[in-house]
Amino acid sequence: MAFVEGFAAAIAKLKGSNFKKGRLQSHDPFELITELLGDRSAGSFQPHFELSEMDAKSDTPVENLHVILPGFIKYFWRDAVFRMTNNQKAILKTRLSGLIVGDLQVSHIRGHALVQYAGSLVGRGFCVVIEVAPAVLYDVVPTEVYEARLASSRVSTLAFKPKIENIESHLAMLSNAVDNFLLASALWLTRWFNKPEFHIILHI
Repeated sequence: MAFVEGFAAAIAKLKGSNFKKGRLQSHDPFELITELLGDRSAGSFQPHFELSEMDAKSDTPVENLHVILPGFIKYFWRDAVFRMTNNQKAILKTRLSGLIVGDLQVSHIRGHALVQYAGSLVGRGFCVVIEVAPAVLYDVVPTEVYEARLASSRVSTLAFKPKIENIESHLAMLSNAVDNFLLASALWLTRWFNKPEFHIILHI
């Protein structure tokens, strides 16, 4: 059994014992933890940090798929839809369903689904949202919301670019796009920065 799995099993056993004895499940774990760790270092949990060649500040990768799609793309789309009136939602559904999507590798856009289930979309839905949101939101959300939405699309376009001809030029454009995105987000609503994705994206 892997160390972490054994560690988790031992902690679960301690919690069960504490529960049976009427104690808090988190009661007195320190002696057990010390015994389990023994002479192991903290690297038992994050062994890659033990690599002398790794600089966590500069070498830790950003997972674009999870930071962007179910991150700020999801947050912005859900916020945009939830703030709309029923009439605005109807307009949005019609615009989505009426788009010509030959270049998006989808047969058609189900406008009703993207609006009705804005809070529970999956990756494929967000891929469509990235592409089409600027074309359908322009007059159904406030200006500051739309500007942040445009900025997020610029970041997404560069982050998911399949082929990069000049890496230095690309990184410069991406860095500028990220800065503009964060500025637009802050001008809209500073509470977005409670979300970790708005900090992680700086390391892309």
